[in-house]
Amino acid sequence: MPQIKLEHVVSFSSEHKEHKVENLLKSGKWKCAKPGEKQSFVVFQFKKATKISSIDIGNDGSAFVEVLVCRSGGEEKYEVLLLASSLMSPLESRTGEGANRVRMFSREKLVSSAAEQIWDQVKVVCTQPFNKNTMYGLSFIRFNTDEEKPEVLKQETQEKNVKVEITPQKKKVAPTSTSKAKIQETVIKKEPPNDTSSISKKLAGLKRSAEQRRNEGTPKKKQTLDPGSDLKMDKLLKDVVIALSGYQNPERGNIRDTAMKMGAQYRKDWTADCTHLICAFPNTPKYTKVIKCGGKVVKHTWIMDCWSNKKLMNWKSYSLAPVASDDEDKEQSNSPKQKANNVYDESTDAEDSEDTDAEIDGFLKSDKKEKGSATNGGNVENVKSLPNYFDSLGFCLVGEFSAAVERMLRRHVTVFGGNVHDSIEDNDVTHVVTQGGWNTELKKRLKSNPSLQFVRPEWVFKCSKSASLLPCAAYAVPRS
Repeated sequence: MPQIKLEHVVSFSSEHKEHKVENLLKSGKWKCAKPGEKQSFVVFQFKKATKISSIDIGNDGSAFVEVLVCRSGGEEKYEVLLLASSLMSPLESRTGEGANRVRMFSREKLVSSAAEQIWDQVKVVCTQPFNKNTMYGLSFIRFNTDEEKPEVLKQETQEKNVKVEITPQKKKVAPTSTSKAKIQETVIKKEPPNDTSSISKKLAGLKRSAEQRRNEGTPKKKQTLDPGSDLKMDKLLKDVVIALSGYQNPERGNIRDTAMKMGAQYRKDWTADCTHLICAFPNTPKYTKVIKCGGKVVKHTWIMDCWSNKKLMNWKSYSLAPVASDDEDKEQSNSPKQKANNVYDESTDAEDSEDTDAEIDGFLKSDKKEKGSATNGGNVENVKSLPNYFDSLGFCLVGEFSAAVERMLRRHVTVFGGNVHDSIEDNDVTHVVTQGGWNTELKKRLKSNPSLQFVRPEWVFKCSKSASLLPCAAYAVPRS
């Protein structure tokens, strides 16, 4: 389905100093400037007035989203195209779970009276009434239309259509000497009449090409190999393990079934053995995770073209991410670097966020290298037991964390003997981990429990790296 190009940003409520509103024009992330803003909005201008048939939205912490439309140049009276729709529940808003969910709103979910008209300006309104301590926005937004496609097909058909005039055959007459020159002249000036069978083939070809464009991405129901072909379709993708992101049924099922018919394996989420992520949009959390892991992110047309062409197509031609110019088709799964990248791959139900602190990134890289070397032919019997330097300590994670950082914190605390508690008021909590500043909630809790330690996430990762319990002073939350 053709995507409507966003020409420019007309207006907006506020923007984060790093995640600016202009990023949405390039499928990037936008967030509001301050935590707790009552409402955030952005107004986009289309290049021309266009009918909107569907909307794809990647969330970034917003609880609700609403889309309004208008025509610029006169009285800008907005009409509702998409009623306020939920992106996160109240519980998810408070815990941060599911903050990067992707939703696709089809024609049926839009207000019919507005969806039937053409518009050149849209206003996207985001709200987050359940969490006053977070900055929220969108990771991407995409408007689609289906009105241009029939016009393109009609124009192409008109350009290729040929008017054919067939003249009846005349009875052959023996040429006289005076008529030979005329016959030769006629042969030079006039082309032979077109064969009706060739015209039928041309028209049939046009119909087939139009049908393929309408049904792009849908596998053929019946596909047979050429009699002389040595290639077996059920082995074509035998070394491929796929996961899907951004597709809904029935298209999701079609892609999965087609891949499995060619021998591919399917995983519900991205796991350590996955080789390809079949992704509908760039810059989704799962897309970013796979890129960091060194995985291959491709469009679904790679699967369909392998099927229709009955051969393994070069995945780089279908990549959603930039691909290096050198040969990347060689298998690198046995190299230490590849194994290191796979150490932290696991199920991603929460769709990991792409943001981590520079210090945490540095630690994770070094930690991956150490674990990677341990898994490459090392003797399991020589692996030492893990130290329990967090033993008898209780931790509570307060404030906003990306899904990746929160998962790593919980893992490190638990592995090294500590316990993670959901409430800061739990009497067993000894350490509060937060990325935010000193606030009323922390101050109140300190009064009721003066022995509490308030630290940054870096302290947990530094302790893990040194395999010892480090002093908290260098990583303590400043108190104002």
